[in-house]
Amino acid sequence: MVQKYQIVLLDMDNTFLDSRGKGEIPNEWAYGAFEKSLRYYGITLTIAEMNNLFIAPLYYEGVEGVIKFCNTFGLDSEEFWARRERDIIEAKIEAIRSGLIKLCNGSEETIKYLNIIKRFHLAVVSDSQQACVDYTLEYLKLKQYFAVCGTGEIVN
Repeated sequence: MVQKYQIVLLDMDNTFLDSRGKGEIPNEWAYGAFEKSLRYYGITLTIAEMNNLFIAPLYYEGVEGVIKFCNTFGLDSEEFWARRERDIIEAKIEAIRSGLIKLCNGSEETIKYLNIIKRFHLAVVSDSQQACVDYTLEYLKLKQYFAVCGTGEIVN
């Protein structure tokens, strides 16, 4: 029995979009955005402190990690998270516009090829903010190739 696939899922970041950036520090644009969020509250942290106090707890504990971070600095977690999300979206979009974040080598050709053979639908999934997914696909002229774009909404 031959199995027929109906959809192919592609993760956006570091699968077809090189989100690491071109700086010496991977994801330096994201650290810059986080620094901006922290500055609003008068907080200054090194990258190592950001990793230890925020990134690792976020990764391992999710919401509880964010709440612990905010409690450490006396921040309202919902307000802080909303500001951080806005700053990350703004920074990522600017990094794409400026060419700091680009498509991975060969990814555009692969996406176009998968679309041409028409054996299945393509979908993009991401843990990036929906605004970043939407902007990336529009700006890089890839939206037409995807049937599903992160929201679960069928577009083709």
